Amino acid sequence: MRFLGTLAALVFLAASSASAAPVIVDGKMDIFAANPNPIATSGIAPLHLTLVGGMTYTFSATGLISCCSGNAPTGPNGQSASAGVITNGTSNPWVGPYFDQFALGLTGVFYDGSHVYSPFLMGASGQFTMPVGVTDFYLGTVDAAAANSPSGSYGDNTGAFSVTIAAVPEPSTWAMLLLGFCGVGFVTYRRRNQSSALKAA
Repeated sequence: MRFLGTLAALVFLAASSASAAPVIVDGKMDIFAANPNPIATSGIAPLHLTLVGGMTYTFSATGLISCCSGNAPTGPNGQSASAGVITNGTSNPWVGPYFDQFALGLTGVFYDGSHVYSPFLMGASGQFTMPVGVTDFYLGTVDAAAANSPSGSYGDNTGAFSVTIAAVPEPSTWAMLLLGFCGVGFVTYRRRNQSSALKAA
C-alpha cells in the first residue's frame, strides 16, 4: 500500500510538471526560419521548444506586437491579411506556405528535418497535438509586405507575446492518479483503524 501512495505522489508530480513557465515570442521571430541551423532572414530565429511526440498541449497567449511604425498593435489572434497565403520567403526547405487569412498572430510549426510542415495560426488560446515521433516545435509570427508576398518584413516589428504551454494528461495518467489517491486513502484508513484497535486494547 505504501507503493500506491508513492505512485500517487509521482503521478501528481508528473501532472504538475506538465505546466511550464511562460515563454516570450518576440514580434521579430520569423516562423519561416524554423530550423536548427541559422537561416538568413530580416527577423530573428523563432523560439524552439522540445515537446513530446504524440502528446496534446493546451496553450494561452497574451501581449501585442506592432508592425511598421504607427500601425495599430496586433494580439495573438492576428490581423486580417490581404491574401490567404503567405509564401515561404526563406531558403528553408522544411517549412511550407502559410494558409490563413490572419497575419502577425502567434504561429507555430512542427519540424523534424524530413517532412514539410506548414505554419499554423495558434491565436490566443487552444490546443494542438504534436505529430508522433516529432519533438521540435517552433513559435513565431508571420509577416510580409502587404501580407501577400514572401516573408521578410520582420525588422521593424516591436512587442512580444507571452505564451504558456501545458501538456494534457492522457486518460491512463488520470487513472493512475486516481488509483494512487485511492491507495493513499486506504492506507490512511487502515492506520487509523490499527491505531484505534491499539488504544482499545
